[in-house]
Amino acid sequence: MKKKILALTLCLALVFTLGACGGGTNGGSADSSGSNTVVVAMGSGFTSLDPGYVYEKNPPVVLNACYENLFKFYSNDGEAEPCLADTYEFSADGMTLTVKLKDNIKFASGNDITSADVLFSINRTKKGNPSFICDTIESMEAPDDKTVIFHLTQPDSGILSKLTYCSLAILDSKVVKENGGTDAEDASTADKAQAYLDTTSAGSGMYV
Repeated sequence: MKKKILALTLCLALVFTLGACGGGTNGGSADSSGSNTVVVAMGSGFTSLDPGYVYEKNPPVVLNACYENLFKFYSNDGEAEPCLADTYEFSADGMTLTVKLKDNIKFASGNDITSADVLFSINRTKKGNPSFICDTIESMEAPDDKTVIFHLTQPDSGILSKLTYCSLAILDSKVVKENGGTDAEDASTADKAQAYLDTTSAGSGMYV
């Protein structure tokens, strides 16, 4: 029930936020009482709000409000643009993608977002339901706190787009580990953070 209330609240909150950003006259009524909680019914449910284990129709509405990715679609022209990433570069053969993170970015917890969090989040997803999204990611390395190097199995023209999907959102590895999370090889059975992440976010998005 808690996760449903969280999901429903965030869904409508996101709609209201996007509507406000659009400007112009308001075609409907708005509550000016200052309340920050709205509950709305949704037609279908889902099994998890854990980015590393979700691959269903509705969760992205919630997860995109609570988490951020290395890249994001900001417009409808089909181009993935940097979000948490600052710059990126492909090697000449297309087999390596190097991403530099922005400076001074933090999670809702106050923890800094580092390359270690990127590796943890994506490695954890590789052990979960949506692991096929990572099929062309052979390995990753973090030479420093702000740099992530992706080694690909083959040139992948869609890799930036894949990195926008909510299953590859960047989680606060410290918080997730404190609540049973792991990105170890046995994460598919050893990870125990799903129950926590179904009711509490561990990201850097607008909502927590």
